[in-house]
Amino acid sequence: MRSPHRALGVLGFALLAACFGEAPQADETADGGSSEGTSSCAPVEQPMPQVDCPAMCNGGCAENECQILCRPDQSCADATLVCPEAFACDVDCEGEGVCSGLTLTCGSDFACSLSCSGADACANAEQRCGFSECSIECGPDPSSCAGTSVRCSEGACLAECAGTSVPYLDRCEQACECGAC
Repeated sequence: MRSPHRALGVLGFALLAACFGEAPQADETADGGSSEGTSSCAPVEQPMPQVDCPAMCNGGCAENECQILCRPDQSCADATLVCPEAFACDVDCEGEGVCSGLTLTCGSDFACSLSCSGADACANAEQRCGFSECSIECGPDPSSCAGTSVRCSEGACLAECAGTSVPYLDRCEQACECGAC
């Protein structure tokens, strides 16, 4: 036999659910969204508009993002690139070995990405992340990111791989979001 207090408690809960809808599940946030898949990363800051695009941004500076293009005729192999501090940075390595041995140091405050497409495109390269989002994309060639490492920081550290070549994400556990291939 149930106690009258327990029956009233169950009835009270049913009435509350009827008035306010279903009770939120444990993995839902207060605004109704799910906490699964969300990160604790701060929003990615956008650089302030700049008048001059640095010469190293050979692909231009669309929307205050320094585009650095590394191609067979403009190789970045064994180079040391330091992204300009006032810009987000996107380094695009397209071609065989064009960024092999590259050391890329990202700016402190803005997003930084490295894209590697082609045989040994970024083989043995190192990307050093700043405090903002840092990402690497490895193409379908099995050697596009062979021996490549990304030194993660506090910002999101993300990798996307189209093939079997996978970069090493060093200190990814310290990043606010870690997205390994």
